[in-house]
Amino acid sequence: MTALAWIPNFLTLARCVLAVVAAGAAVVAGFGGLLPVRLLGGTWDGWLSGPQPPVILALSDAMPAAYIALVTFTLAAITDLLDGWFARSLNAETAFGAWLDPIADKLLVGLSLVALTLFAHPVWIIAIPAITILVRDGWITYLRHTRGGGYALPVMALSKWKTALELTGITVLLAYTPFFWTVSGHGRGFANPSPLLMETATFFIPIGISSLWVAAMLSMYTGWRYWQAYREDAPTVSDTFD
Repeated sequence: MTALAWIPNFLTLARCVLAVVAAGAAVVAGFGGLLPVRLLGGTWDGWLSGPQPPVILALSDAMPAAYIALVTFTLAAITDLLDGWFARSLNAETAFGAWLDPIADKLLVGLSLVALTLFAHPVWIIAIPAITILVRDGWITYLRHTRGGGYALPVMALSKWKTALELTGITVLLAYTPFFWTVSGHGRGFANPSPLLMETATFFIPIGISSLWVAAMLSMYTGWRYWQAYREDAPTVSDTFD
């Protein structure tokens, strides 16, 4: 083990801290009134009716929180990519890291989904996949720890896609408000934004929602496969298969 073997676990611990900061910032932005999605009478009247002209309802004082949420979540997602790479490159894979990594992943996704659903984007079309992912992840975490380890899963590739879609969906939804605020000229952005930029901001919402729905479906499928392996009592070395 090299002198730099501490890097993977440091990145994983940093992801836990960044997850709390990102979720807290999203909550602050939500309380500040930065709710760019509304079920009725707001800037988004539902999935079927299509996007409506965005309206920022908040005080500009709350905008820094929206930027902080986006930046910290993005940094946390990057650590998710780097810690595994460093662990393999430095031959620094440890039991502690294998135990902490899936917890950090679920903390990042779970806290962010709660903040998005309750404060930033409180609409049913985001709440349904968010609740599905949260319940599934909580259940799988319980199963993982009831027997002290992971279980063989033949769907590791799909699980990686699930995580990627979760991170993509959350990032896009967190990015909507800062991006629109900038290109619309409310912030230090363009005085006369191009129609293309405004249209891009509008379509952040359906892209983020679609990513979460696909991730929720993959969550249910991979969770079912995990349950099959669990019932067959097929223990293996703990890994981030879920």
